[in-house]
Amino acid sequence: MEAQVQQRQQQQDEKQDLARDNALLEEAIPAFYRRWVARYARLRLRDLCADMHRFFREAGVSTLQARQFLPEHLPDIALSPRDAARCLVRNDVDYLPIDAIAGRIATTPFVVYPPGIATIVPGERLTERAQPMIDYLKMFETCFNTFPGFDVEIQGIYKEVDASGRVRLHTYVVAE
Repeated sequence: MEAQVQQRQQQQDEKQDLARDNALLEEAIPAFYRRWVARYARLRLRDLCADMHRFFREAGVSTLQARQFLPEHLPDIALSPRDAARCLVRNDVDYLPIDAIAGRIATTPFVVYPPGIATIVPGERLTERAQPMIDYLKMFETCFNTFPGFDVEIQGIYKEVDASGRVRLHTYVVAE
């Protein structure tokens, strides 16, 4: 038991050394680095963390998260969740990029993991009231393209790679 505790402590110390020394990503997270060499070549661990922190701060993520749950941003119900889901099952939907969903009716919940709380439910109309939710999704789309490999799961939202190699987020809305 003592040997296991010492081994864990040594591993923890090594991780702290990598962060303290601002190690190259190639050394700190080699498997991840090999997958994304073109994007993260010569980048160091603390520098990447600072870049990501700056991105989320400048994107106003905390404000976007909070605004989604304010009463003035709760979307209007246009259909019951059951009727909206029925449109999806019957393929009475349009599959659109998130920058084209304003004014449309959602057929799937939008659930970002973590934390796993639905911000849109089927049947809600994506009007100006839902703009913080749409802006939050657009922020993730930008993040996926800025920091490839650092993805989150978003239920009801689908990633497509366009001809230029950019990730675009799409969802299903009631057909019009």
